[in-house]
Amino acid sequence: MGWVKVRDALAGEVGSALTLRGWVRTRRDSKADGGLSFIQLHDGTCFDPIQV
Repeated sequence: MGWVKVRDALAGEVGSALTLRGWVRTRRDSKADGGLSFIQLHDGTCFDPIQV
């Protein structure tokens, strides 16, 4: 499977599996046990980030 641009992923269907490439703009770690982290990924195709 090839990679998908952030612009196309934001317009796509929620819940589908895909591969993204880009840079991490922000990373947030949860304070709860379990080590859950969220990242905002950018690739330059649009101004909106995608949160993973």
